[in-house]
Amino acid sequence: RDRSPSRGLGDVYKRQVVSFGAKFFFRVHRWGETYGIGDTLKRGRVIFSFFTDLHARRKDESDEPVSYDTIRIITNGNKCVLETAVTERHARLTLEPGHWYICELWGTVGGEKQALAITSPIYTE
Repeated sequence: RDRSPSRGLGDVYKRQVVSFGAKFFFRVHRWGETYGIGDTLKRGRVIFSFFTDLHARRKDESDEPVSYDTIRIITNGNKCVLETAVTERHARLTLEPGHWYICELWGTVGGEKQALAITSPIYTE
């Protein structure tokens, strides 16, 4: 359910994930409520749940070896507030008021470290 006011973006656009193959998104949980990409919630302690399908990359995209290594949570000012291994499914974080938070999936393609998937944000009041 959408709890966020429109920020001038269509519902489709505020929930996008840019990816180089892997399916990647997140949910935020607090007090029995679940929030998704594009939603607005109040500041405070939450749990991020990460969902990755590392096998979704199409076989014919490239012959370069790909490894998926870390997940980063980024906020205002391009500040990394959390970095964890891609094998972690949950992370606790305190959300600050008036911020946005995106998640990035980082890995290595052909020996070069790069962002492989970047989500649209969630917002805090």
